[in-house]
Amino acid sequence: MIEKNTYYKSVKKHDYEIITKDTLKCRKCGKNLKNKNLNDTHLVLGYKILSQYYEHKDKYGIYGAIYRIFLKKSQKGQYLQFPGKSYIGQTINAIIKEWIDHLTRAFNEKSPENRRDDHFSRALRKYGKKREGAIELFNIKIIQVCYDQEELNNAEKFWIGFFKTQDDRFGFNTLEGGKINPPQLKKEKSPFWKEISIEYLNQVLKESYKTNFNKGPLKKIANDLNIDMATLISRISYIYKDEYGNGMKYMDLRYNYIKKLIEPFIKKGWNASYIGNKVGKMLDISPSNRRNIVNTWCKVIYKGKTFSQVRDEYLKEAFESILVKSLLERKNITYDKINDEFPGIQKRRIFSKIKNYFGGLKEFKSNFRQILAEALIREGINGYELCQLLGYSKSTSKTSYPKIIRELFWGMNLTQIREFLSC
Repeated sequence: MIEKNTYYKSVKKHDYEIITKDTLKCRKCGKNLKNKNLNDTHLVLGYKILSQYYEHKDKYGIYGAIYRIFLKKSQKGQYLQFPGKSYIGQTINAIIKEWIDHLTRAFNEKSPENRRDDHFSRALRKYGKKREGAIELFNIKIIQVCYDQEELNNAEKFWIGFFKTQDDRFGFNTLEGGKINPPQLKKEKSPFWKEISIEYLNQVLKESYKTNFNKGPLKKIANDLNIDMATLISRISYIYKDEYGNGMKYMDLRYNYIKKLIEPFIKKGWNASYIGNKVGKMLDISPSNRRNIVNTWCKVIYKGKTFSQVRDEYLKEAFESILVKSLLERKNITYDKINDEFPGIQKRRIFSKIKNYFGGLKEFKSNFRQILAEALIREGINGYELCQLLGYSKSTSKTSYPKIIRELFWGMNLTQIREFLSC
């Protein structure tokens, strides 16, 4: 554990002076900061035009923005001289959302005990007294748009140095920026995040997934780790990323976990009631809710698809895989054998599904053999060898291959098929 004052005294603070429009140098340690992607456009364009660019960031290929929240009036209502006291931050979200998040974390009227206790949040409470007061005294503006995360990190460091916001006289930033998040202290003490291993956080999250939604698992995790909710949310987003590199929310992780629980059941053909009962027990969900909750999960996890649509997609893919494998391995597949693979669905339903998907078992075998036969003919395989590769016995292939080929290709013989395929 760490004392609040000791922690903040140990934070390294730089004192930058401006060398050129895009270069700073620390008077204390000699460190240089260069905003490589800062160009005349960023300096010439006003915040209104930058804001318009950022509102249509997808159109312009913009990744994120650096924003400045500054104190425009004193507590007596007098306007402050430029630049005023500032807070510099980075975001990939809408600027107004970022400002609302800061206000919500600082004031948190619903749960005052979970209000964020970082330097800037305390400043918002000190100057604004209430949320409405902070909105009146502070303003937020975009000062640079960026095109990737590395540029965003570098730009955040540059502007914190430019406005000297690590200095209490000029601003409210604790650290030098660049995607470095300090531990948010709660009740004067908090563990360093580096002492909370990802393995431990993984375990804590895994246990939380077994808690029902309305029992507040996120709040319990925050209490267990002795940190505030806002910090926990930000750290989860920082550590866990989706396939596109975007930070994930707790609910995203929870639904990923639920997906791993329900998919094996769906692939075996079980219905929503059975899956809801099995998984519902694991997650402590009310019995009356278990059937409906599976449909809700599917709509979220599978982007609006119902449980029936999801199960149909899985079953079609699974049936096709089994049938193709049996043909390639020259094994005779029947409805009974398919039923053994899918204990959650009745044989008559399997018959109905295969008929609906492929026209029936016989039709599927015929269609698949036709596709495979076409590929083999293109490779120059002759009729006898072709039929053997399609799974027919040696004797049948030898005596009946012309008939088999005609049945597969609407009465055409091998020569006609080759002529047709060569066109």
